Amino acid sequence: MLGEKLRELRKQNSVTQAKLANYLNLDASSVAKYESGKVTPSPDILLKIAQYFNVSVDYLLGKEPDSNPPNDDAELDKFQFALFGTHDEISEEMMEDVKAYARFKLEQWKKQGKI
Repeated sequence: MLGEKLRELRKQNSVTQAKLANYLNLDASSVAKYESGKVTPSPDILLKIAQYFNVSVDYLLGKEPDSNPPNDDAELDKFQFALFGTHDEISEEMMEDVKAYARFKLEQWKKQGKI
């Protein structure tokens, strides 16, 4: 289950085994072993993988059906506060601009090999 999820996430995000291994400070062969099910990552590596792909550890372990974390109003409020502090006059359009910029930077970093 973990291996399948990991391979699926890598492919969806156009991440090579080598790139993920570099992020995890491992050899690419370790990632291949995780994906094949020959080796199970340690809890700290599992957490790093979840953080890298922005999913929960439960998702990686097959305990959550969806890779998208819950998106409720409380989480959105925390996100807006982290970005804008106490400014509560943030419109939907402003949030969409921030999301678009974040997607742009993500693609830029991918092209530069940073992620």
